[in-house]
Amino acid sequence: MAEIVEEDSIEAILEDAYVASGSYCGCKQGEYLQPVESVHASNIKLQGISFLTCADNKVGTSVHNFGRCKLFGTCKLQDGESIKWKKYTNDVKIKGSNALNGMSCFKCPYASSEKINFYDHQQNKMENGQIKPKTTEDKVDEVIDGTKEKIIIRIF
Repeated sequence: MAEIVEEDSIEAILEDAYVASGSYCGCKQGEYLQPVESVHASNIKLQGISFLTCADNKVGTSVHNFGRCKLFGTCKLQDGESIKWKKYTNDVKIKGSNALNGMSCFKCPYASSEKINFYDHQQNKMENGQIKPKTTEDKVDEVIDGTKEKIIIRIF
């Protein structure tokens, strides 16, 4: 049975949250962060938000390359290529595919030591009932020396 919380809000950290379509991920060797788009279950929404799953794994459709790469000159991810998500939610599936959370990541297929992480979960995008994604400037402020800091949001 769920515990009833009597406070006005609940704090959630990135690692605990399901990741919504439009959440940004990035490689510390890449030029910029890119949004990941829900394709597999884009028609299934919870409070107007569609969430990402392991089936959202195609480069050029769900995941996009990261521009210039410090290791190879340009990001080697190619359109149509599939990536393999790790650290997904084992006990929650959407249309038969495991849901991604803030800890979900994938290894670069060309530099296995490079991990591509999420930098937000986009669950804080409701403003006056409208979806309001963070700006790129907001996301850059959350990245410190190429590492992910814990992002705390308030869910009302």
